[in-house]
Amino acid sequence: MRTVLLASNTFGLGSFNDKTGIQVDQTTSQFNGNVYAAWSDFHGRGCNEILFARSTDHGATFSAPTKISSVCNNQGPNIAIGPSGQVYISWFGQFSGTFGQQIGINLTSGSYTSSCNLTVYGPSGSTVASVSCTGATNSINPFTLVATGTYKILIDPAGAGSGGEPRPVSRSS
Repeated sequence: MRTVLLASNTFGLGSFNDKTGIQVDQTTSQFNGNVYAAWSDFHGRGCNEILFARSTDHGATFSAPTKISSVCNNQGPNIAIGPSGQVYISWFGQFSGTFGQQIGINLTSGSYTSSCNLTVYGPSGSTVASVSCTGATNSINPFTLVATGTYKILIDPAGAGSGGEPRPVSRSS
């Protein structure tokens, strides 16, 4: 066993890497043995992001980290491997809202093999809005926020389905 350094930062001022997800492709595809890692990069500026790296040599070396999140306040990436070696990464996104504020949520560029559940959780952890989604584009119609605080958005592929949002991780064969 050995340690492979995927990313580094300057310690202090709220800067650190955390909540790493790691997965090895165990399919019979050409990507068998690839190792994938995603993590939360907290850099002290209040806009943490999700980074991704992959290894095509069984973990001996990794690609340079790539930012795969497109908005602020992301953490907790999870990686799933599809039956043909597809890589899907999901994570928690969150936003701050004010009581009485109207919001709607639109998802684009999804890639779900069956369906997914899109859920918004309020500051207390209770479900505020939830819809089933399929395909590439889905939305939650505008609704009124029930309290001031931090809201979390969860996109969860249903059943045996798999998929990703907001964009797939691409690779060349």
